[in-house]
Amino acid sequence: MGNNSTDVSAYSSSDNKTIIIPFDKVFNNEVLTVMNEFPINKKRNFIQLNKDILEVLNYVFDCDPSKNHSMMLKYLEMKNYIYDFYIKGEELAQETFINEFFKRLADDKILLQIVGDYIDSSYKIELDKISGHNTTNLNKELQFTDNHAKIILKVSTMCKYTIPIILQYVALFNVKNIDDLLFNVFSKYFDLFVLDNTNILNKLFKLVESRITTTNYSDRVIWLYLQNIGMTPELLSRSLNKKIISNIIPKIKNNTNVISFLHVVIKNSIRYQFTYNFPMSFKALNLNKADSEGLTDFDRLEVNMVRSDESLNIINDLTIKNIINSFKEKYSIKITKKERKYYEKNIEINNIQINFLFLFFSKFTKNYRLLYNCNFKTYIKILMIFEKWLRLHNFNLLADYIVALPVKITEKNFSNKKQILNKIIFFNKYDYLLENKYKLIQNLTVDKSLIVRLIGNLKYNKFQKINQYPVYKECGEYCTGMVIEPSDEILISEVLSFVEIV
Repeated sequence: MGNNSTDVSAYSSSDNKTIIIPFDKVFNNEVLTVMNEFPINKKRNFIQLNKDILEVLNYVFDCDPSKNHSMMLKYLEMKNYIYDFYIKGEELAQETFINEFFKRLADDKILLQIVGDYIDSSYKIELDKISGHNTTNLNKELQFTDNHAKIILKVSTMCKYTIPIILQYVALFNVKNIDDLLFNVFSKYFDLFVLDNTNILNKLFKLVESRITTTNYSDRVIWLYLQNIGMTPELLSRSLNKKIISNIIPKIKNNTNVISFLHVVIKNSIRYQFTYNFPMSFKALNLNKADSEGLTDFDRLEVNMVRSDESLNIINDLTIKNIINSFKEKYSIKITKKERKYYEKNIEINNIQINFLFLFFSKFTKNYRLLYNCNFKTYIKILMIFEKWLRLHNFNLLADYIVALPVKITEKNFSNKKQILNKIIFFNKYDYLLENKYKLIQNLTVDKSLIVRLIGNLKYNKFQKINQYPVYKECGEYCTGMVIEPSDEILISEVLSFVEIV
């Protein structure tokens, strides 16, 4: 892939942790030497991709149709854009970076043509023939054609080409969750190569989901355990799918059987999740044989269980149960089994949701962390009660947010906090809250405001709205696909009104 022999080719440092693109030599300008290096050690498992990244970089640079290094120049301009923020000491927000990244580099027609032509011309796998010889009835959602495989390979090539520039941004700015950034960028690549209405991202998710769903039967014991800590097949499917997009797709080598590769990855990932993330060991209990102290295995198990402080757990469980019953009775809230199952299947727990939920119920329990004691089923009941309470009190925006599907969660120190604060202080209700609720900690509230953080978390993260259960029963679709994007004024007003109550 490309010719790496010329003195203007990209190359690697001796430790493979840095990729060097010799802009100074290519453009005959020593001032550009400072721009040559791209550290890739911020994502350690990408270090092993060093050779493949260089291959793609040099192939694209060599295929420059204008022969004047225009592709390399665009790479330099993108790095200069990032570097300029760093030199000025200004924060470059992820959303701004991603928008400029696609505008300046990733959505370039010549680049997409080069990547597309290479994969189309070198692809030799014949998935269509393999599928044609399969006499079983294939699930169309899980069936991948050669065209689908080519799109995935093109996305993988784009990932390799852009990893150095993305990790350059990571190296210069405070990116707490690199995988979130990679997912938000890499997932957009699929749209660049799809020519019809095929949703490859959805097919990949269905592939992951189908493999995890089968474990409901083969690994029933482990799932009984996982449900008690809030893990469901849906949540695990989303987590694993995100991992595949951000970490696995870039590693796929050209002209390989993409689907077989993904099958192996998914199988091993599930095994890792069950074996290492949630280690469990089982030992048969002998109910008859006693030891020297006259205790059977079962007797010893009972002794160990009694040693734990069950009284606190019982009190917590009763408190939570009373809260649920109290709200149901006071606000005439009804929760059917089918409605609860709908939310159990589709809700994705996240920190932003937890913050609002726990903040609200701590007013009644006097303990912010009490809800950490509940299992997943109880948590969903409480969340449903909270949503219905919000709608009864006309907090419809917050109700949409707390059950929405997070598209991008990047809780961080918001670079535009001052901008949000400047808008908030113009609301009279904010002054009222400072004077009456936070009078003794006013300085802390202004500088590190809970209110600002609640609003900022909703504004700077992306959520997709899900249908309320009655709507779902009519249309059969749980996700509307619509990203919740209210105006700053509406968002601020609703959060301030909510905080005033709690």
